[in-house]
Amino acid sequence: MVPGTVQEGSRIYVTSRSGAVQMCTIGAIVDDRHALTAAHCGQITDQVRMSGEPGAPAIGAISVRQTRQDLATITIYESVPIDRPSRIASTDSLPAGLAVAGHGSTSGRRTGYIPTGRVINRESDDRASISELVESTICANGGDSGGPVYQAGTDLIVGTIIAQRRPVRGECRSLLSPSSRWADPF
Repeated sequence: MVPGTVQEGSRIYVTSRSGAVQMCTIGAIVDDRHALTAAHCGQITDQVRMSGEPGAPAIGAISVRQTRQDLATITIYESVPIDRPSRIASTDSLPAGLAVAGHGSTSGRRTGYIPTGRVINRESDDRASISELVESTICANGGDSGGPVYQAGTDLIVGTIIAQRRPVRGECRSLLSPSSRWADPF
């Protein structure tokens, strides 16, 4: 990670109009002005910072929210350096058994797999319907939301980390938003 550069897996702090701060993760760099994170990290116009320090400059703002996939677009201000754009898969599904690796700003890089490939529908905290999520065995923690999920052994993003779940038979579980379900992020 290059300090001050917006990269996949970068920790971000989203500040609401009321001043509440949510720690999340950059999931994908779409182009030189746009990045993705989880929609539950903030609302449209909420300011995004790379530091949680008071008075830290904003690097951008949430400009689009897709609550059905729990995906948000961050419009990055022109003066902020970014890493290369991400490679994002357009595959139709995350099949059972697919090996994946997630990168959250809290947990770092973790590996897992897709146990069933079935779609899970879930309701968000703000009662907006979130659907078409897929379960994985990646261990995720608070602050990992929005982080990229790669097909293991590649730099191809197949989804974003959305939420941690209760373990099943002692094995970690988390929900992913598959990239094949993302609408145009703008």
